[in-house]
Amino acid sequence: GGSRIATWIFQVLSNWHDFHLPLAEAVAAPRVHHQLLPPDTLFEEPFATLAPAVRAELTARGYRFVNQGWSGDIQAIAVGSDGATAISDPRGRGVARVLPASAERDRRPRFSASPARPPGQRTAATKPAPGCAPRRSPPGIPRP
Repeated sequence: GGSRIATWIFQVLSNWHDFHLPLAEAVAAPRVHHQLLPPDTLFEEPFATLAPAVRAELTARGYRFVNQGWSGDIQAIAVGSDGATAISDPRGRGVARVLPASAERDRRPRFSASPARPPGQRTAATKPAPGCAPRRSPPGIPRP
């Protein structure tokens, strides 16, 4: 996770969009991460290493590889004209699923009833913390 999240997302999206890999292959493809410091160091996972030719080219350019162990996984969803596809990274322990939409489900926001109190009066639990702006309701949705 951490600083690797943006790197992983970019590499998966690039594999899928630029190199036209199926989503499952784009998610499962080897990934590397460059942290800026130490310089010229690429972190890789031991169970999804780069192709030997790519690794040799990067080594020839002065990069060194460091085994970073397991560093996270990606869940991805693609929506197209043929429906939605959900993929879970085979490296990790996550699960990705597409659930059918329910026509009977009411999608309106629900608010629970709150105890009656005069307008503007707040309890200690709802008062903003010092230095924080008060919470605002989205337009058209009254606060309880």
